[in-house]
Amino acid sequence: MLGATGNIGFSVVQTLTEHGVAVRAGVSNPEKSKALWEDNSLVDVMHFDFLDSSTFPDTLEGVTKVFFVRPPQLSTPKEDMFPFLHFFKSAIYRSCAIRLFNWRREKSSHASS
Repeated sequence: MLGATGNIGFSVVQTLTEHGVAVRAGVSNPEKSKALWEDNSLVDVMHFDFLDSSTFPDTLEGVTKVFFVRPPQLSTPKEDMFPFLHFFKSAIYRSCAIRLFNWRREKSSHASS
């Protein structure tokens, strides 16, 4: 959940965790934001900034789904958000390719047993 402390993001995090879903909360100020969910073990707070691509890899590690609404301060989506979307798309493709490779290897190993 990117923008997890915003009006929509906070509600989505609360609803998901109430249903037992673990959430990684990407926020601009993790130290301040951790207090919001200090009693909720299903929320993993991480630093995330659309304008700082160095925050993308750690925040997205192991993530297969992302929910976000364009932050109002980012008024040029092609410049501000497309780098993240391209990164996420390539990360998902790499993840799928690795899973497919491992599945084929396991299938091959079982066939030769």
